[in-house]
Amino acid sequence: KIKSIGGAEKVLDKGNIYKYIVGRFTSFSEAESKKSEVIKKGFTDAFIYALKDGERIRIKEALKLLNE
Repeated sequence: KIKSIGGAEKVLDKGNIYKYIVGRFTSFSEAESKKSEVIKKGFTDAFIYALKDGERIRIKEALKLLNE
């Protein structure tokens, strides 16, 4: 099922749990669009998260940084 999305990267998260990352985006609208596509393919627990300097940050903070 994940192969139908394209560009999914399998990443070891904690212990023996894997997560899939689908894309890196420079705009929130691009990320939302991809998230919608992923959900339509059956991955209803898809979400968007942001990184700064390799650390996870709040979406609100990321949006602020994008608008600067």
